Amino acid sequence: MYAYVHQSSTRKFRDIICECVHGFHSIPSDIIGWSCKRNIPELDACNGSYSNWDGVECNDNYIIGVKLSSFGIEGTLSLSFGALIYLVYLQLDYNNLISTIPSTLG
Repeated sequence: MYAYVHQSSTRKFRDIICECVHGFHSIPSDIIGWSCKRNIPELDACNGSYSNWDGVECNDNYIIGVKLSSFGIEGTLSLSFGALIYLVYLQLDYNNLISTIPSTLG
């Protein structure tokens, strides 16, 4: 499964990924990429199979995984993670998240 982030869907993807970011109330400043200004990510999440964001795994412009274990993130897990319909894994253990797992991720 992969979340497609090709240029033609950039607007929709930007909305989704920034909603994911905004659920986290506190992200350490040394984590690269997990930042949005005016609902636009400061860096593209995927560039081919390379990710510009810490903890994001891409494959041919698709997000296939997010691994942010022990990053010191605080806040809630946004329902928008469920909109990344091709996500294979999401690892957020050992952070300070206070929400339940959204049903959209089931």
